[in-house]
Parts: sequence; C-alpha cells; structure tokens
Amino acid sequence: MLLQEVYFKTIILPTDHPDLFSAFLLDFTNEAIEEAKAPNLPYAFFGTKEGTAPLPKEGFIIYSPHDPKPLLKALEGFCTELSSRIGLAVGFYHHSAQHENKDWIEAYKAGVQPIVCGDFAINPSWAKEPLNAPICLSLDPSLAFGTGHHESTRLLLQAFSPLEVGGKIALDVGCGSGILGLALAKKGAKVSLCDIDPLAIEETKKNFSKNHATYEDLWLGSIKGGGYDLIVVNIVASVIIGLYAEILKASHAQTEVFLSGILDQHEQSVLKTYLKAFNLKRRTQENEWVCLHLSKS
Repeated sequence: MLLQEVYFKTIILPTDHPDLFSAFLLDFTNEAIEEAKAPNLPYAFFGTKEGTAPLPKEGFIIYSPHDPKPLLKALEGFCTELSSRIGLAVGFYHHSAQHENKDWIEAYKAGVQPIVCGDFAINPSWAKEPLNAPICLSLDPSLAFGTGHHESTRLLLQAFSPLEVGGKIALDVGCGSGILGLALAKKGAKVSLCDIDPLAIEETKKNFSKNHATYEDLWLGSIKGGGYDLIVVNIVASVIIGLYAEILKASHAQTEVFLSGILDQHEQSVLKTYLKAFNLKRRTQENEWVCLHLSKS
C-alpha cells in the first residue's frame, strides 16, 4: 500500500465542555486523539464570543490523513446544537496544518510520554526509557480515554497513592481504559468496573490482561450491586450529579467516594448534591480540574 504523502494535524481548543468535545471527536474521526496543552499558534475561532472567550490552555490534537474541513464543519454544527441545548455559548479555537507524511506516527508517540502520578508510573508500550514507581502500569492511548495524562485522572491516582485498599471492594464507574480500576487492583482492591461504551469494556479487558491484573466483574452499563467500600467516578459534573441516587444506593456507612472530571465552575453544584449524605474529606485541584474525596463517616 502506498503511503499518503501528507497528513493533517488539527488542534481543537473548546471554550467549554471539553468532555463532550472529546466524545464527539472520537465518534467523528474514529481515530485516536491526543489531549495536549495549547501550542502557541495563530488560531481561528468559531462561536459567538470571539474576543471575550479566553484562549483555552488545553485541548485536542487530531492526526489524520483526511482534510480537516469536514471535521470543522461538523464541529460547528455540534457547537450550535450544544449551545442551544444548554443555553450557553460554546465555541472552539482551531488550527490546522498539513505536514509531510514521514513521521506522524512518531510525532504522535512523542506526544505521549511516560509519567509518574503518586505511586504510579504510566508507561506506553513504545517508551524507550520507562519510568519507575512502586506500581508500574502499561497503557497505550486508544479510543477509550484514560492514560493518566489528563488532570482528572492524575488527581485520582495521586489520591489513591496513600490509601490502604487491600481486600476492599471497589467500583470504577465509567471506567474508560480501566486505568483507575487497574490502579486499585494493583494495590490489592477487589475491583468491579462498568462503562456505557462497548469500546471501553474491550480496552479495559486488554489493559487488565496486559498488566496481569484481575477484576471481579466488568459490565456494559451503569452502577449495579451495592456494598462497595470505594466508588470512583471520573466523568463530568453533570453525569456525576445524575449518578447521585445510584451511588448513594450502592454505598454503605463507611463507603469512600472519589469524584473527578469536575471543572471548578461546577464544583459547588456537585457538592450541593453530595453533601446531603456525604462529608468532604479532601479536595484537590490541578488547573481548572477538581477532585473530591467524600465519605459518610
């Protein structure tokens, strides 16, 4: 097969709801995308708040053999529909460039380097110099999110590090790549995981196998069962709030709950819901992302 001579590198910086943008990009491109800090480049803007919406600090990079015009057109429609539904002007900055197709795979890999979060080292399979930590995990970026490179995942891995979870029953809700359940399993917890995305289920299976770890149960769907000692949710604030009744039902008097994926502007809404039954034990934040550790006791 002849190698295409060029590829396109497109940077998308959403002004709000990056979680929904990531889901849209994955669905539309059907390719792996990279979460990244915003490079210093000239950006075009789509939306109604140009000049008032600050340039986001991070976003997504899409490497593709396809011209980005159809993607940008679809994103405009997505933004218009999203803004209408939530009653908030949502836009995005973007920059596209064409490159010679001689090293884009290596360029993509170069953007995903080993990292250490607390007691955990996360190494992609292509790492020439993998990092060491008390617990080393091997994960490659895929269509299911969660490689430890995003603040919301890093905050949870750091929160898990000092915990003694051996023998405890844990549930990872919206498991994505399975990284959080995998981290808890490696610390000795009896982990169950769930996600509404079939791709996430397959990625979780692969990542547990690759890391020689086991889980108690893994299913397609939302929360089921109960009596969990730990419940971990790394999704977005609106979904976390919507899961409150299910989490309350699945918990017991000593259950500890870890909530992440929360933008700081939505933190109070989450707390207003969860403090009805839980106490806030610890709050951590990296950039605009907040992680909440709660318990009933």
